[in-house]
Amino acid sequence: MKMLPRSRFQQIMTWLRCDECLDFDADDPLCKIRPFLDIIRTVCKNSCLPGQSIAVDEALVLYRGRLLFKQYMPYKRAKFGIKLYCFAESSTGYNWNCRIHSTTIANEQFGNDVPQLSISERVATFWTLDIGSFATVGFHRCDWPSSL
Repeated sequence: MKMLPRSRFQQIMTWLRCDECLDFDADDPLCKIRPFLDIIRTVCKNSCLPGQSIAVDEALVLYRGRLLFKQYMPYKRAKFGIKLYCFAESSTGYNWNCRIHSTTIANEQFGNDVPQLSISERVATFWTLDIGSFATVGFHRCDWPSSL
């Protein structure tokens, strides 16, 4: 069995790039990995249809380095890290869609019509309205977001 040597792996990781230097946007902290994230998001959405039990949740990915959008969440097991808004199926835990909480400007796309809600409530509202894109017989969507 052939294995990749550690030095070769580190060399590949040194030169691996996810961005094109020509499209650099200083206002977007995720601009270098956004194309990669979009591919992952598309694959997750097309690979599986979520069941009837779905949940919109906040997740925290442990990160100890320096980062502009690192969050502190005292009620999570990992206190510091990258905050994600996940749209997942409750029974299997399959993550159908997710967004990284990077900056407030990037998160303004969620629920501009309901500014009185917190960002977490706006994300839930935004994705609850998105349920209609794959809802078929057996799915039920509460009219709570449209009543706001």
